[in-house]
Amino acid sequence: MIVANRRVKQKDIANALDISKERVHPVITIHFGYRKVSARWVPRQLTVEMKAQRKTICTQLLKRFTHDGERFLRSTITGDESWVHHYDPESKMQSMQYRHKNSPAPKKFKVVASAQKVLLTIFWDMEGIVHIEFLEQGTTINSERYVSTLRALKGRLRW
Repeated sequence: MIVANRRVKQKDIANALDISKERVHPVITIHFGYRKVSARWVPRQLTVEMKAQRKTICTQLLKRFTHDGERFLRSTITGDESWVHHYDPESKMQSMQYRHKNSPAPKKFKVVASAQKVLLTIFWDMEGIVHIEFLEQGTTINSERYVSTLRALKGRLRW
């Protein structure tokens, strides 16, 4: 049953075999060597090119840090923007499955998102978040919007 459906619940196994739930657990874990594990959330799969670009950027940043040290870290502000979806994802409990104790942990890709979303724009430095904005879906993103965001960020800089 576990081979056919790794998400099967112990109570379903007990019902199918007409045995108690208490007897199912030791058979699965001790006799067969399985354990129930949660998949690791992976936001997206990166291409070879994306990985190479990230490695190049990280190497450049490491060189700058090696040269300037703490001063480089204090002068660095990182920003990102991403659509944040309102959705009801499958819980970790719902996505748990049986795996043999020597099996690698399963991975789970987030692929389903709701239609409602907001654009999150966030900037942070080595001490934490410096500026954060939310832009509702349907609002136009143009140069004026970016200028407004950067002005707001400039007003919040600590140095």
